[in-house]
Amino acid sequence: MLKYFKVVLRYFKVVLRYFKVVLRYFKVVLRYFKVVLRYSKVVLRYSKVVLRYFKVVLRYFKVVLRYFKVVLRYFKVVLRYFKLCRTAIKYTGATPNSPPTLGDAPRTASLS
Repeated sequence: MLKYFKVVLRYFKVVLRYFKVVLRYFKVVLRYFKVVLRYSKVVLRYSKVVLRYFKVVLRYFKVVLRYFKVVLRYFKVVLRYFKLCRTAIKYTGATPNSPPTLGDAPRTASLS
């Protein structure tokens, strides 16, 4: 009976040694995970900062786009004005800054 206890004790010692080795490996893996977690936190913090700056830049781009839309609308109005002037010159021969001539005067009914 004592012999069996010695064999069982020896097996328990072997199993305990293996458990110690496995525990050591787990501690190493845990240390690596802690390092990875720390770096991940740093990367996440910088990513949040970059995201915040991108949001600010996007907001400014939206404002610039709005101003470009207004400028484009004004350019369309100016272009339309010049097209109207060109059409008026084509049909009347007058330029926008030329002084009126007698031929341009409105005709009145004569009494004679």
